[in-house]
Formats: sequence, C-alpha cells, structure tokens
Amino acid sequence: MSQLTVCQVLFLAAASLWGCQSSSSVSDRGQGEHSPLDGPRGELARLDGPPRDGPRPGDTAREAESDLGKPDTTGPISWGWDSNLTHRCLQSPGAPGTVNFYQEVVDCPVPGKRWTVAVQSEQSLGASCPGPTNQSLPINPAGGGILGLGWLPHVDELGRANWSVNLKTDLSAHAHPCGAGHFTWYVLMDHTGHGGGPFPRPDRTVVSATVNLNDFTPHGATRFIVGWQGYWNGKARSVELTVQGANWGDAHADPDIVNVINNATLQFVHMDGQGMSPQRVVPRNVETTLIIPWHQIVQDLVSRKILDAPSGGWTQTSTTAIFIGHETNNWQASESAIASLWVTNLRVESL
Repeated sequence: MSQLTVCQVLFLAAASLWGCQSSSSVSDRGQGEHSPLDGPRGELARLDGPPRDGPRPGDTAREAESDLGKPDTTGPISWGWDSNLTHRCLQSPGAPGTVNFYQEVVDCPVPGKRWTVAVQSEQSLGASCPGPTNQSLPINPAGGGILGLGWLPHVDELGRANWSVNLKTDLSAHAHPCGAGHFTWYVLMDHTGHGGGPFPRPDRTVVSATVNLNDFTPHGATRFIVGWQGYWNGKARSVELTVQGANWGDAHADPDIVNVINNATLQFVHMDGQGMSPQRVVPRNVETTLIIPWHQIVQDLVSRKILDAPSGGWTQTSTTAIFIGHETNNWQASESAIASLWVTNLRVESL
C-alpha cells in the first residue's frame, strides 16, 4: 500500500549547497489523486496565469557561528535582504558558467545581495540528475522546458510596488531526461551564505507571504512547502512545512510530523500543515495570505524534543535561511505532475 518517498532539504557545504533525501510513506497511486475539472489542457492554461487579483543546512560552521550571540532588535521590523520582494535580483547557487546556472539581475541595488533559486532533482540520495547539485535542471530554457520562472509587477496592500514570482515545474508536457521516479525540489530562497539575510534569531522569526498555488497529478505527487534553516550547538537545523499537496505519504506517528532526520551534522523535520493546530493549509487557486510563526514552531519542536535544545539559550542560535517552493515526484517520465506557485509580499519579521 505504501512505498518510500523523498523529502528534500538544502544545506551549505563549504561554498555550495547540497541535497538531502529522506524516507516517508506514500499513499497508493490510485487513491487521493485529483484531476482538473476541464481536463489537462484547461489545467495547464490556469497554471500559466497570474494570481486571481492580477526561498541547505544552515551555513558552514564558520559562517553560522559568526552570527551567534549577536544582539537581536526587538519589536516587529523587517529582515532579510529584500523584504517584500521589491527587487528582481536572483541567481543559482553555483558560479556563473556552471551547468544550468541561471540569473536575473534586472534590479540588484545592493552589491553581493540577491535571492537564490535552487533545484534538486534526484532519485537516490545526493544523485542529482542530469545536472549538478542544486542546479539539476535548466530554468527557462530556450523553447521551454520543465522549469519556469516568471515575474509580474505587483502592488501590495499598502500601495507599494513589488514583484510576484512564479515557480513552475511541468512534468506533464515535458519528460524528465532521467526518467520516472525523480523528486524535483524547486525553491526561492533568502540565504545568508548566498547573498541573503540577515535574519532574527529562531525564537523571534516570523515569515509571511501572499501565495496562489495549483497542481495536477495524473501520475505523480506534489507538495508546496515553506522552509526555515538555522544553526546551533555546532549543527544545522532545518524545518520544511507542507501547506498543500497530493499523494504524499507520512512516516511519523505524530499528526503534524511527516519525517525526521537526526545525524551528526543535521537535524531535519518535515511537517504537515494539515496535522497542525491550528491547521496551516493553503487552498488551491485562491490567493491566500500565509503567516508562518517559525518562532513558535521551532520552540515547540524543541519542547517536544524533536529538535535539540540550544546550549546557552536562544542567544547562541542563528537563523540562516528561509525559502518557499514546491516538490514533485514523477511516477512516469512525462504526463505525470505539474506544480505552480505564485508568491509575493514575502517578508521576514522579528517579534
């Protein structure tokens, strides 16, 4: 009835990011699937459209430790390199000229600061296919392809100009070059090791965004995720929260936990928003304001002993990244799954 699947997490190893897989059970492919009301072609058209009203282990030890014990301003203020998504400035984790490197530098007002876009597609742990780690597939290739990244001008609730960004994985019209059974993790990230940050401490971090998402899974699985990464006690910590998805399984007894990894260098927790109280679920095809109180979530995981308690208290911890995106599993090479996410008003605050 079930089989093993992958949960994906990015962490920094020296100057690069690396992918990590873990196992969790997946429901039978014949159960829980959904199809568009007007068939695949109609679904594709909706996934291409704008919102209806028309972002891996922390840092290297040296980088993460440099933030430990620094003063953290109290009161709600904006953090991250580009609060509210006002600058069209991003690039892949690797160096320019590397395979599948992608960048957009339309508006990069702060030297060295930028968003990071990463994609890891793999069938087995760490085996990126076909491209290098965290640049597995090309983004916006000539003539179209599996991965799309688009921008639309946007105005937030206070009348301020910003951007709406679309991340799309299309393994329906396009075949995966490495065949069936690959987990493709595609995220927009603000990362201190890659031109992002700074961030408040884990016990004070709140992330919010306006999102609009949709998927199509005739022969595959999807999950839409928000993520947090941090560092303490000489170890990277990461939490991914699924806020919507299809055909993904569960490998943990707690209703809000899907899977846990804990080894010498990493603690990773995959959470299910539907199992949380209150639930943290985003409906499909509805523009939704999403607020993620990471300060509460991380402290709750520590109190439940799912994450280790920080030695010396929260002053000896750091937040190293926040991200948002999705992951697909294609059960066949093509005509398997589509995931599309629009995100705007992406903000990090300290409370």
